[in-house]
Amino acid sequence: HLRRDQTGMVRLAVADEGDGVAPEHLPRLTERFYRVDAGRSRALGGTGLGLAIVKHIIERHRGRLDISSTLGKGTTASVLLPAAPPTGVGREAVSSKSHATVTEGRGSG
Repeated sequence: HLRRDQTGMVRLAVADEGDGVAPEHLPRLTERFYRVDAGRSRALGGTGLGLAIVKHIIERHRGRLDISSTLGKGTTASVLLPAAPPTGVGREAVSSKSHATVTEGRGSG
């Protein structure tokens, strides 16, 4: 689900209907190398870096990662990022053949 909330943030939520994660593990899920079940993760090839990297990237974009879970029902990971103002409201979009750039404070005049 993708939506804009009342705080001006865009929220992308991804949910599963898996086993869920116990509450005591939730605060540590984004720590580097942390695994809820080290044996199971190792068998599947996990390193415990995925959510740490995701959180770092989101925070570099002034966003937030929220993870909620209920045992036996599943887990929801939500990415919240600041919504950009529409083009033309204090911003100007500049395009070229290779890429598009948005610059702050460029006015017409």
